[in-house]
Amino acid sequence: MVVDTSIVVKWYLPEKGSEEASRLRMEWERAGAPIMMPELVHKALELAIEMDATVYDCIYLALAIFADARLITADAQFAKKAEKYPVELLR
Repeated sequence: MVVDTSIVVKWYLPEKGSEEASRLRMEWERAGAPIMMPELVHKALELAIEMDATVYDCIYLALAIFADARLITADAQFAKKAEKYPVELLR
């Protein structure tokens, strides 16, 4: 089974559809069905929760951290939230 970020987020944050997403996850795990997603999604979700940011924005930050690189962004609000990470605001 391949799941996208909208499902993974529901496993960790209470929102509409969380109960159904969690139920499906338990069914898949009991059946031994592999659950696949890009490996960076887990880190992006952790960062998003920590910084109160979107997973979409944090997937790029997770990649920068993984690659030991700087993330360049034009999003000043995100750059402020991520100031302890290797993020540089485009000037």
